[in-house]
Amino acid sequence: MRELLSVCRRNLILAFLGSALPVFIGLLIDGRAGLFGAYLIGWLLGAAVWHGIARRIERSAGLSVGGAQREMLVGLIVRLLTVALILGMAVRFSEEVFYSVIAGLLISFFLILLVLLHYGRRRADGEIFRR
Repeated sequence: MRELLSVCRRNLILAFLGSALPVFIGLLIDGRAGLFGAYLIGWLLGAAVWHGIARRIERSAGLSVGGAQREMLVGLIVRLLTVALILGMAVRFSEEVFYSVIAGLLISFFLILLVLLHYGRRRADGEIFRR
């Protein structure tokens, strides 16, 4: 898992930059560039959720079945509470901030899944570690 994440890190950064630039330009043209911070918070929240999932999987690999189930359950609860806390704070600011955070979260999930699927396919073909 650690090897896959280290190989994917560069492409995740490029995916973020590729998604952030059009969003920033769109918000700037619309006169709402201040919402880019909320988009960034949502994107980072999505990245933190996926990083937490990867770390929990890595940690639970050496545990017994019961220990792994507890580890994953605790991770799920922590991730859900974190997402609920961030979204609850965003909705208190304004509806626009809330939707910007949601957009960042969903776009990060989508891009992270695409990068992981791409590398999973490349790994199945044996190409992933040939660089």
